[in-house]
Amino acid sequence: MYNVVYNTRGYVVDQAVFVFSGNSWGLPANAVDIALLSGTIQGAPYDPLTALEASNSSATVSDQR
Repeated sequence: MYNVVYNTRGYVVDQAVFVFSGNSWGLPANAVDIALLSGTIQGAPYDPLTALEASNSSATVSDQR
């Protein structure tokens, strides 16, 4: 919560439940801000993706579920 993340691969979620809120993104930019891999659940807290993006400073989300 409330982290500034930059110059990384971003947050990667696979087979876990993690609540993201209030994060922001610096420069240089991340590969993606949040990556949801195939083992990640559908639904809350990740869906709708627009809410996830909005609550995290317009995060770039890679949804690979």
